[in-house]
Amino acid sequence: MGSAANPTAKPITFFPTAVTPVTDDYKHVQIKILPGALTNSTKFNLKCTNNLEVVRGTRANDNDQTVTYDATPITDTTDLFPDDATNLYFVRAKNAGSGIDYVELYKVVNGEATKIDSAAFEVRQTLSGWIIPSGWKIANNTITTPMPVTTAFGPMTVGSGYYRSAYGGRNGDITPSNPKGEAFTQALFPNGFVLELTVSFNRNKSPNYTVDGQVYSFVDGYIQPDFKRDEQLKTQTRHQMDFIGNSGVRFCGKEIQIFDLRLLHSDFNVVQNDLVPVNNNWVIATKTINGIKYGYDGDVDRRVKIYNIITGNVYDDARIVPPQYTKDQAWQEYSDALVRQPNNSYDLVIDVTVNGNQLNIVTKLKGSPNTIFNNTVETKPNPYEYDKRVYLQAHWGSGVTFSSITINAK
Repeated sequence: MGSAANPTAKPITFFPTAVTPVTDDYKHVQIKILPGALTNSTKFNLKCTNNLEVVRGTRANDNDQTVTYDATPITDTTDLFPDDATNLYFVRAKNAGSGIDYVELYKVVNGEATKIDSAAFEVRQTLSGWIIPSGWKIANNTITTPMPVTTAFGPMTVGSGYYRSAYGGRNGDITPSNPKGEAFTQALFPNGFVLELTVSFNRNKSPNYTVDGQVYSFVDGYIQPDFKRDEQLKTQTRHQMDFIGNSGVRFCGKEIQIFDLRLLHSDFNVVQNDLVPVNNNWVIATKTINGIKYGYDGDVDRRVKIYNIITGNVYDDARIVPPQYTKDQAWQEYSDALVRQPNNSYDLVIDVTVNGNQLNIVTKLKGSPNTIFNNTVETKPNPYEYDKRVYLQAHWGSGVTFSSITINAK
């Protein structure tokens, strides 16, 4: 559990009964009870403040993200023993909150309970018209992608066994029943939509990242994913330049990118000569900062394509390939994107028209006559995301805030 001395609130979402579609994964945040090496004769109790409750959950194995949640919450008189540390426990909101709520762990000796730990949660009701999973921060009609909360209990990282949750999602396609942590609209948009939103980035992230109690140093503002605690992470060999502030708007299997290119540019001191051709794409060459290699690591190419780090572009759109797309053109696109993003935030307009299995996508900055992207793309051939809802990518840990959100159907 989190530190009782310095609790930091982890976001958790309350969903009124009338709000649909909502599955249990959106509601729950996993906690890990670690009372220490104590005898089985020692009892523990969990107590919650007014807006929270705790339930047990079960998983087939540590690598399975499918959770079955108990219907009945644990009461403050339920006796827990040290062997319960191997069980899964989840916090959920039972009322809309306005302040900070707590889950507290008590040790019971000879009938006397002593508080030994607590964790803080910030309960907020989901944003009107949207399903915002627990873990996203909701405040004053703004939402922020899930971020690590180091003094609140798990999960701290994605894809890491007991600390997994709906933040990282489940295997398979993104749908309302399998959102991979995405926020999404309640409404369907079968003919398309116009979405306007202000995007801003959290650049106050620590350059240190803790895994299994060990601290690793990274470029300031950089978010390093967990790669399931494999040796590549622990030996710092797999680092991608584009895992800084970024998100995206997803619709029918396509993603319109949102990316903090200005931070990447300054962190990695990118110049035109850094562009190299790889597999018919212009990418940024491998960079080494503070002894850490970002990009190609010797066996896996993790360098980034220029058009895949431009806000407003459609991710992995193959509209431009060398030799038609020259190094000068790639650098010009990169430079134009930097000019569009001089500050920490910008107002983005996304206009999507549905025509059968094709989407006409136009993106631009609000108030600008110039488009960033204007092209017709084909949706994926399978029914992936064909419910016609609009999704905002969680991209766990990236610290992207959305505000002034309006969406209108066509």
